[in-house]
Amino acid sequence: MKREKSVFYHLLPYVKRFRWIYICLTAMLFAGIADGLLFTWFLQSITNGAIAGDVTKVQMFFLFGAGLVLVMMIVQFLNVYFESLATNKVKTSLADDLFDHLLRLPTRYYTSNHSGDMVARITQDVNSIGGAIGSNLINLIRQPLWAAAAFIYLVTIHWVLALLALMLGPATTLLAKLCGRLLRQNGQWIQQLTGKLTEFVTDSLAGHLIIRTFGLESDSSQNFKEQNGRILELQLMEGRHKAGLQAGTIGVSLAAQIVVIGVGSLMVIHKRISIGELIAFISLTQGLISPFTNIANTWGGFQRSLAAVERVFQVLKEPTALQTLPTGEGVEVPNITDGIRYKNIIFSYKNNHPLLNDFNLEIPAGKTVAFVGPSGSGKSTIFNLTLGLYEPNSGEIEVDGKKLNEDVNQMRKYMSLVPQESFLFSGTIRTNIALGKIGSSNHDIMEAAKAAQAHSFIMELPLGYETEVGEKGIRLSGGQKQRISIARAILRNAPILLLDEATSALDSESEISIQIALKALMHNRTTLVIAHRLSTILDSDLIVVMDKGRIVEMGEHQELIQRDGLYSKMFAIQFKEYTKFQKLKDV
Repeated sequence: MKREKSVFYHLLPYVKRFRWIYICLTAMLFAGIADGLLFTWFLQSITNGAIAGDVTKVQMFFLFGAGLVLVMMIVQFLNVYFESLATNKVKTSLADDLFDHLLRLPTRYYTSNHSGDMVARITQDVNSIGGAIGSNLINLIRQPLWAAAAFIYLVTIHWVLALLALMLGPATTLLAKLCGRLLRQNGQWIQQLTGKLTEFVTDSLAGHLIIRTFGLESDSSQNFKEQNGRILELQLMEGRHKAGLQAGTIGVSLAAQIVVIGVGSLMVIHKRISIGELIAFISLTQGLISPFTNIANTWGGFQRSLAAVERVFQVLKEPTALQTLPTGEGVEVPNITDGIRYKNIIFSYKNNHPLLNDFNLEIPAGKTVAFVGPSGSGKSTIFNLTLGLYEPNSGEIEVDGKKLNEDVNQMRKYMSLVPQESFLFSGTIRTNIALGKIGSSNHDIMEAAKAAQAHSFIMELPLGYETEVGEKGIRLSGGQKQRISIARAILRNAPILLLDEATSALDSESEISIQIALKALMHNRTTLVIAHRLSTILDSDLIVVMDKGRIVEMGEHQELIQRDGLYSKMFAIQFKEYTKFQKLKDV
């Protein structure tokens, strides 16, 4: 019960949020119980009237019964409507909060958890919680109240027969407790495996090119079938648990009915109760026993819902990196005058060997600084820390004299990023460029595209700027996606630019055009560049050479070449590879 209380504790704010709906549901709950008791009284009275030959009484109760049916229909309609309203309102609200929470989680969470599992929690798990805040929850409240009301009414007819009928009911409670524990555990396994299957499907669809190229279709299909088969086994096991629970509860219910009919018939023969009272007793016995049987059945579904609720709140319990959600609306920020400073930075991703160790660097405002070095030297980590995606283990980063960690959201407004691997969202080219500054005019979007050398190819497309790019921009070439990504950064017009090999996906002709566009954009802006091709950063004001998380060299291109250090060796290797490539090309 402690686990159930814990789940209810987390769900309570959502119930309170829509308390007026639950108040209406409570009113309908009592109205439904009253209707059931009135209907039993109607059966008893009209039957006794018929046996007594009282035509007037029968006619009066007939009209009463017709009106009661109408009232019961209205109550049932409102009950189902409010139940649906409460369930869907809570699910929608919980899904909204879960998505907002995901957006506020630190980058570490995204690198440690699969996106497919996150999708499963916000879709499948949220949709599976309905029983915990809707029908199952309401029934768990309604059924005991209905049983109590039915028992009190039956006691007024004949208390011995009422006790006899009641004795069989609690047997289903023991059955429910046993099966409920099994159903909940089974439900948790199903939810977990479903999340894993969603991960696999997400990876398979995203990596369809690799699957097709390497002929992995059969292996992928077999893998899917194995995982799906394990889920099927658990679902069948769940079916067996439910079947056993259902069979046991039906057996108890029928046994109670038989006892009441048999003993009640003897009482009628001995004139201890009337035929009308026996009919009322038989009718209401179901109302007395059914709550026990329904609770047993409802408990199984309730446990499955709780398993989904626990998975949702596992995410909601994760500590967030953002207190509020930043907006992408265009806000002009002033150019920086005090540059960027990294002071005694120590950082590791998993609290093991530091990736950056005592990193110190000052980047003057308006200058272009390129970071070069072998893979794993810490170049991308510098970008991640500058963007505030991670916090240093120790040390500080200052942007224009302000500490980055004091207001990361505001500091990010000073920055614009062009990643090495361009990411486009499903939608049009126009909407993807406009993400650089929400609310930008069509003229500004077009000017940014022109500056990024993207306008020409966009206008050659049948729908121009309204062309749908597809999932992750699949309908465009790598170079086209990169130019749209650069246009998005240009539109942002931020005083700090972070370029992660921004021209890596372009052909030589386009690269020259983009380099010209970027050079104009970089003018009077503080620019950080990660360079893999050293030929792209020869004009940088400062080149920072990194190795194993430390700065091993700094200076301009010619100065570093003359030192004959790591940079000089890297440049010589790339120059040899370029010369060799040109010779092969000439052949």
